[in-house]
Amino acid sequence: MIDHFQAQVEPHLPAAYRTAALILLDRDLARDAVQEALLRAYRSRDRLKPGAPVWPWLHRLVVNESLRLAGRRRRQPLLLAEWPELPAGAPGPETTLLARETRDRIWQALSGLSEAHRTVLVLRYYQELSEQEMAEVLGISPGTVKSRLHHARRLLEAHLTRDEATPVLQGRVDHV
Repeated sequence: MIDHFQAQVEPHLPAAYRTAALILLDRDLARDAVQEALLRAYRSRDRLKPGAPVWPWLHRLVVNESLRLAGRRRRQPLLLAEWPELPAGAPGPETTLLARETRDRIWQALSGLSEAHRTVLVLRYYQELSEQEMAEVLGISPGTVKSRLHHARRLLEAHLTRDEATPVLQGRVDHV
């Protein structure tokens, strides 16, 4: 029984860990979230309909556990070098450097958002879930997903714009 369960969930573990790490911004908490989600999944495996896909169900457990842990513990941000990689872009060194700098700016801005806002952005843009899939994973209505996405995008844009404007303002003050 354990071998069958393991075969079903094992292909999804890297994505589960990345999702938890991006929500929690903490590697140890992410491991804890995935482990607890796996335990819950194993204990309630008989609730999964035969032939039903495992990933949406497991994904929901991982997201819920990540959000539960986020509410219980103060997060400790990951170092930039520890952040999960985004899907690879163009291979040139200039492109790679620019992509890395852009990725780092985005992750820094994401770390300033609440778990709820960061979660919808991670699920939409990193996991590429549809709004309907996100609603199912989060256990909320599609309208609430749309609203959170809208607010999360605006907050992310504000963080990125503020970060971009700060050095310019400091430069002007230094010259006065």
